Amino acid sequence: MVREKFIRLLNDTIDKNPKFSFADFTIEQKKTSKSRVQTIVRIQYNYNERYFLIINIPDERSSFKKNDYSDEKTLDYQIECEYSPGDIEINENIYVRGTEGILEHLSYWLEIVWDELMAIPVNREFKNLKSTIDDLIGQMNNVPNEDFSTEERKDFEGKLNDLEKKFKKNLELQELEKSELENKLDILHSEIDGLKQTLKVLNKKNWFRSFGGKILSWGAKPENQKMISDGAKIVKGFIGNGE
Repeated sequence: MVREKFIRLLNDTIDKNPKFSFADFTIEQKKTSKSRVQTIVRIQYNYNERYFLIINIPDERSSFKKNDYSDEKTLDYQIECEYSPGDIEINENIYVRGTEGILEHLSYWLEIVWDELMAIPVNREFKNLKSTIDDLIGQMNNVPNEDFSTEERKDFEGKLNDLEKKFKKNLELQELEKSELENKLDILHSEIDGLKQTLKVLNKKNWFRSFGGKILSWGAKPENQKMISDGAKIVKGFIGNGE
């Protein structure tokens, strides 16, 4: 079984992450008959059984080059870690070297867990927004397959200008770095300008579908979640029977 000092190092590493406390996790260890593994240490996130880090402590050390400048060897554990969530897949494996490698990977895994937790409400809101807008677009039978008139284009260009101002104000409240803010504002302006240009190209029904897609694109960005939590109202406002 592993030393108490090792368990303390795991708890200390968890506590160094300001988003978590060691009380958010349960650390268990057990002997195993698994080939070439003598002890399994499992770090389990207490509030979601799918989030865990398993450390497979081998039964013997491996030989490694001490550095890239000589052939001198050193002995250390090569340890397989199984973790969920992973970088891309839900479950992934990685090999690390010794205690230092374990603690570095634990710190990295905690960030992955936090990012995954924060993605849950964003994805939930996006799915709700997509479902609402899909339903709204599906009900557009009364929108004619005709081009916008000159006056209608001017009206919608004005609405798009107003919408850009609201998005700009929303972004400015995010306390972003100056360069990041400028980049996001440039992208927003380009997207709004693209919608203005397609007013001259697409008929009404197709333009509203394109606009609904753009609302979904904006709604997928965390910084816009509060602003367009009810994206259907924005779409309805452009169709003419909403805010």
